[in-house]
Amino acid sequence: MNTRLLKINAMKRFSRWMKMTGYGPNAITPFSSVKEIDNIFAHQKEIDKRNEFCSKRKLGIVSYQRAEHADNYLNYIIKRYERRKHGHK
Repeated sequence: MNTRLLKINAMKRFSRWMKMTGYGPNAITPFSSVKEIDNIFAHQKEIDKRNEFCSKRKLGIVSYQRAEHADNYLNYIIKRYERRKHGHK
């Protein structure tokens, strides 16, 4: 089992990654700098990786379904941390 995501900070990053949204079709304008355009393409690449990850695991097609899964995972890890903090396993 991959225990990396059992840490709170790692799960928060994963949750933010799952909730990531894309830019609209008008994000690139004629006045956009090269750096802004590169950032938009890098962001889109991350979104494509997230979509592939979710489709392989059938986690959710629509963004609100992915957000629900991300919240469930994060809440589980927070509750798990609280149980362990108070000495329960």
